[in-house]
Amino acid sequence: MERTNKAKTRYIAQLGLFIGIILLMELTGLTKIPIGPGLNMTFSMIPIAVGAMLLGPLAGTILGGVYGLTSLYNAITGTGGMTFMLFGISPILTILLCVGTRILVGAVTGWIFRGLKKLDEFDIWCYFAGGLAAPLLNTIFFMGFLVLAFYNTDYIQQMAAGKGATNPLNFIILVVGVQGLIEAATGLVIGGTVAKGVARALNIHNTKPSSVNKPSEGISIAALVCGIIGIIGGSFDTIRYFALVIAIVGILLGATGLKRAKVNNKPKGLAIAGLVLGIVGAAFCLIWIIYTAVLVTTLSNLIS
Repeated sequence: MERTNKAKTRYIAQLGLFIGIILLMELTGLTKIPIGPGLNMTFSMIPIAVGAMLLGPLAGTILGGVYGLTSLYNAITGTGGMTFMLFGISPILTILLCVGTRILVGAVTGWIFRGLKKLDEFDIWCYFAGGLAAPLLNTIFFMGFLVLAFYNTDYIQQMAAGKGATNPLNFIILVVGVQGLIEAATGLVIGGTVAKGVARALNIHNTKPSSVNKPSEGISIAALVCGIIGIIGGSFDTIRYFALVIAIVGILLGATGLKRAKVNNKPKGLAIAGLVLGIVGAAFCLIWIIYTAVLVTTLSNLIS
């Protein structure tokens, strides 16, 4: 009984942590990072995917619902762009669009991962498949319901005409576009890597004795965290240089973890993921630093 109560308490605490992450990301604007004209690297589905994979379909359902409520709040207050217009057309259908589809995303992601994990005996690819599933399902459910519920409205018809869409499928492709591919790639790489790293760190989904305390894996997980901090922090002026330093530390830790994994003949996937994220984080910070410097210099010259 005591063990059961501890497990429930741990589950609630972990679920609360994921809910807090979703709310924090929404409040601070960490759900997306601009990477080009009209393009963003979006992270909104990652906590849902990771939570659904680590805690199960029920947790995924709850997390999807929490994110859906934040989306609905944006629709009601006017910060949601398209959903704000849709809420004026039909509040009920917009609630289903914002909340209902995201509940399905979390639940189905959890069930898909549970099924795939049974097929992936050595946990090589199932976490990455789960990380990919969430953004793909979000696109399918959200855009599918949008077309079913609102395609014939004047607002969506004007949008479709502006994009040159001739049918609902064409409209979905044009709206999703490259942004959808970026979101899927982000979920695949970051969502899968984070879920796998946390699962190994906390010995989740593993009935065998955990080897996470071995130095190479601990260093690799630290590298992974540093790389993610570098990627996210690179988009904020106030912490960009700090994020660059952290990303460089991630590169060094990833390289060290990879070397130790080779020496000890251990799996290298986690170390490689940490090294890659460190490199991406550092490159992202440097690009923004250079871009900002060039922009400031150009504006100064124009003013002069």
